Amino acid sequence: MSHSALNLHYIVGYPLSGKIPSMSELLKEIEVLNNPSEKFQYSGGGFLVLEHLIESLAGKTIIELTKDYLPDFSFNSNNINRQKYAHGYHLDGSEVKSGRLIFPSFAAGAMGSSLGFLNFLHHLNIAHQDKNGSGPISHDAAVQMFLGTDKGCMDFMGTLMGLGVFVTDVGGNLLAIHQGANDGFRCIY
Repeated sequence: MSHSALNLHYIVGYPLSGKIPSMSELLKEIEVLNNPSEKFQYSGGGFLVLEHLIESLAGKTIIELTKDYLPDFSFNSNNINRQKYAHGYHLDGSEVKSGRLIFPSFAAGAMGSSLGFLNFLHHLNIAHQDKNGSGPISHDAAVQMFLGTDKGCMDFMGTLMGLGVFVTDVGGNLLAIHQGANDGFRCIY
């Protein structure tokens, strides 16, 4: 999750009307580029490996494993009745034909509302400060997320790399940042 060893910069999305290839097919595309933790290399492939390892060890899907742990989110990419979904757009401004793309669970496949995301950030903030953690997030996990290192990340994005997120310190405030695919979009939490 520190983006330091594998390839597959961004993971390809698939039309909602289609299906995501099997994990064994996706894993065939992954190559080791660096020794782990030595050099920054943005890698969606690392999240595919993490998903595969967790599902293999648990004998359950990520959807099953996270439904209680992350109640405001789902890794189910199917449309759920009466739910509204944001529509995706290509860089040229044209709408994605199926409305949106679907992704493997840990590689951009989370689905949730703005309120659900805010609830996660609320727990992350509390867990970072409280040794007892908050909601589904332990204090140790929150600290690791915000413990940034460079190893080449500054050249990529002008930030440090925490556990799963980019981080920067602005006047004593730690910010977690996520960069969107290919467009330089940044979401600051």
